[in-house]
Amino acid sequence: MFTSDLVPGGLFLAGIVLSIAADARLRRSAGGCWRTGCLTAAGAALVFCACAVAIR
Repeated sequence: MFTSDLVPGGLFLAGIVLSIAADARLRRSAGGCWRTGCLTAAGAALVFCACAVAIR
């Protein structure tokens, strides 16, 4: 039971951390670059996967 809750929680936390890192990177630079977009997409994908695992 604990492991089944740990996986989606970890994925969700990793997605949030990636999204915060992308936001901080975007605020430091004047314009967006492709790496920031990749970080944002990776964060969103991790949050999506965490939600899918939690629903399942």
